Parts: sequence; structure tokens; C-alpha cells
Amino acid sequence: MTARCESTRSTDAKPAALCVRHCCHGFGRWSWNPCPGVCTVPLLGLSEFASAGSTLGRRSGLEGGIQVGVEAGFEAALGIETPEDVALVRTAIIESFRAWENPVLRFDITFDATVVRGGSAGFEIDILAVPFDDPIFNGQLWFGIVDEASRWDSLSRTLTNGTLARGYIITGGDIFINSTLALAMEVLLANDQERLDALQRLVTHEAGHLLGLGHPNDWSLDTDLDPFNAMPIDPADPYANLFWQPNYDPTAVMAASPCGGGLSVCPALFVKDLQPDDIGGRDALYPIPEPSAVLLFATDLAGLAAAGRRRRP
Repeated sequence: MTARCESTRSTDAKPAALCVRHCCHGFGRWSWNPCPGVCTVPLLGLSEFASAGSTLGRRSGLEGGIQVGVEAGFEAALGIETPEDVALVRTAIIESFRAWENPVLRFDITFDATVVRGGSAGFEIDILAVPFDDPIFNGQLWFGIVDEASRWDSLSRTLTNGTLARGYIITGGDIFINSTLALAMEVLLANDQERLDALQRLVTHEAGHLLGLGHPNDWSLDTDLDPFNAMPIDPADPYANLFWQPNYDPTAVMAASPCGGGLSVCPALFVKDLQPDDIGGRDALYPIPEPSAVLLFATDLAGLAAAGRRRRP
């Protein structure tokens, strides 16, 4: 499991487990800054996405599907111009988020959106393509970075299985794709399919950060010492039997620098599907309640319908 944070059914999350506040994905490097003050509860401090969203912008939280906005002109910034290629890129982005979905975690994606950087405005997740000299990259060679908004909740953070667990709640965040490096990588990739696969993996990786996951090659939680096998997660007690261990799967979507750093290419760069390590992390952070509880959860949402952030990578 890529250990960093976990999401809950509340309104703002962050990584208390690793106290990772600014996690930057790059093929060669990444950085993280300690959270202010509270890095004292290794497992109880995991972060997760908010359940109810906020009152600003396009936000509904887990209960209404996490709202994702892809900025207008995103594809053009990556050198994608023909309608056919734009459609392929959009499909790749959709699949990036679909990979993380389970019965309690889903996304609503809008393209050609008007997005807002930082804080609690705009969509819950805004996706932008910006050049290398954008201040968000701070001069570093990162292909992508996320900017997350979250808050600490020691009393009312409710996990998706209905249990309470103190920790950070993610209220939203931005995904920034480095258009300069993305264009530079084109000459190293053999064909359009490799370009699509690499982009899909990158967006899936950054989306995982905003869901509360970190790099397994920096910190890793597992139920045993084998990162390649399935992690049995008890939905009623998702943190049970998790412990820190040194092994990780280099092909996991959440692994940093899959090809060892720099403008390098290897098979892991094109792995788009979640690996057991990724799936275990997701299911620990967003545990699926018993079938009866899922039905009650859906019934509650239907009743509400009828009645009817951020900064970091």
C-alpha cells in the first residue's frame, strides 16, 4: 500500500500518517514537507477525501461523486490538436480516474472547464497543463505535481465504512501536468499509444495523491512483506494488520520514478492498471461497507437528491 494519507467521508484530508503535505511526482525526484505540528499518530492520521464537499465552486464530496474539471485548452497545451487525438486523450483521463473507483468512490469529469487554482475554489480536483517555468514546479524537473487543501479532524472524520477515525480530510486539490517535459518526452516514445499510456499513468498517479496515497518506495504499509500479492483489507477494520515494511512494487502506479529518474523510458512507464499495492491502499482509505450498508448509503443519497481549497501535490 502506498502510504501517505487516507480519505474519509468528511470535508478535508491530508497525510497525517506520513505528514506529507506537498508530494511531487517526477521521473527523477520528488519532495515532501512535514505537516505543521501533528505527525504523531502513524495509522490513525491517514488522510481521505471529504464526503460532503464544500460550498465553494463545483464540489459535492464522496457522496455526490468527486467533481473533476479539466481546463479548457489542456490538450492543446500538450500539443494535441486533432479532434481524434483530443478524444483519445480525454478517454485516457477518464480511465485514469475510473481506475480508482469502487462502490464508495467515484468521479464526475468535466472537460473544457473553467478551473481555479489553489484554495477551496473551482472543482474539487482541477487539472491543468502548465509550462516548466510555472511557479508550482519551483524549478524542479517534475512531470506532475498536486496542490492539496486539507484539514485535521480529530473528532468527526467518518470513513466510508461509517466508522470514525481521526486524521486529515482532503477538501480538494489541483493536478498540474508539466507541458514542457511532456512535449520533450515525445521524442523518446515510440508511438502515439505509448504517449497515451504514459499520460494515463501520470494522471492516475497524481489522482492517487489527491486521494491520500503516497509513494510506496518512500513509505509503505502492507499486511505482509510481499508487495506483489493482494492485500486482504477488512472493510469493517481497514487499518487492522497494516504495518510499515521496506518492500515495494516498482510497477505500482503510485511508485515514484518508475524508470529510475530523468527522461528515461521503461515498461513500468506504461503500466496503467492498479497493482495490488495500489488497490490495497485505496481499499484501506475508502473501505467498502457491507452490501446492506451500501444500499442504505445509496438510499440516503436518493433522499437528499429528492429533497433538494487547497494546496499541495
